[in-house]
Amino acid sequence: MPDTPPAGAARLVTPALIAIGVIAAAFLVFQWITPSSPPAEAVRETPAAAQVGPRERYGLTAAEEASLWPGALANRALSSSSLDLVEAAAAEDPLSAGVLCAARFSGQGAPQDDAAAAQACATAKAQGSTIGAYVLSLLTRAGRGGIAADAAAADALLREAAATDARAQHDLAMSLRAAKPAQARGLAEKCAAQGMTDCTFLVARMQQTGEGGTRDTAAALATYQRLTDSEYHPAGTRELARMYLAGDGVPRDVAKGVDLLKRAEVLDDPEASYLLGVQAEKGEGVAKDEALAYYRRAAGLGYAPAQDAVARLSGAKP
Repeated sequence: MPDTPPAGAARLVTPALIAIGVIAAAFLVFQWITPSSPPAEAVRETPAAAQVGPRERYGLTAAEEASLWPGALANRALSSSSLDLVEAAAAEDPLSAGVLCAARFSGQGAPQDDAAAAQACATAKAQGSTIGAYVLSLLTRAGRGGIAADAAAADALLREAAATDARAQHDLAMSLRAAKPAQARGLAEKCAAQGMTDCTFLVARMQQTGEGGTRDTAAALATYQRLTDSEYHPAGTRELARMYLAGDGVPRDVAKGVDLLKRAEVLDDPEASYLLGVQAEKGEGVAKDEALAYYRRAAGLGYAPAQDAVARLSGAKP
């Protein structure tokens, strides 16, 4: 007959087992509701991995920061970050301050507001943002945003920004082009080296005409070709077409010139549409009966010579 524990012992063992079961169940529940902790290595690595700088946050390279026009800069930055976050960071971060300046000035990604732009751009400039100085020069020249119009002050701001800012270098080159073409060409080459396509286009024009240096049609042709290959600079494609149509530095090729004009026209270049109308009227590479349609397209894009051509061919402006 098996041993039977004394009745008193049974009374002691049963509560003890129940208590152990309750404790074990409580422990399992605690483990279930408590997130597991990462290893010590992960704890040390997480903060560094989570640190994302403004340039990465906005998806902007240094060259883009210095060369995108204000509207394009704001569009690029605010496609990956909210305006609220930009405003919160602008007080301490020069790039965020520059983005806010560009957004307020251009109306891209934020309500257009000259007064708010002037304030944001002053903050950006104080932090060393060149777009802050550049946009302030535009506001000062036009007397907008509560700033008194002052050409001398605007020039000073533009020159300050032009030390490193491709946009300012472009505008300064344009302003010096007639009086100081050599200096203008140097500035155009400087900002073209930063990847600004409008500067590259200006360099090509000056190479083609000989402004500010030696006339070099071969270099101009190559520069226009690079712009054409990029597929997003219709003016460069149009000017390359002109060179082929005129036989300037290259054997004359009407078919190639017309094809290039059509490529530029698809990109909404009004002058390309107009030139296709001219080619149609001449009967070179384009059917004569297409002239009015091309002129109307260019006129619809606001190109004044095309509006005159429409009036001449149809007897009434569109």
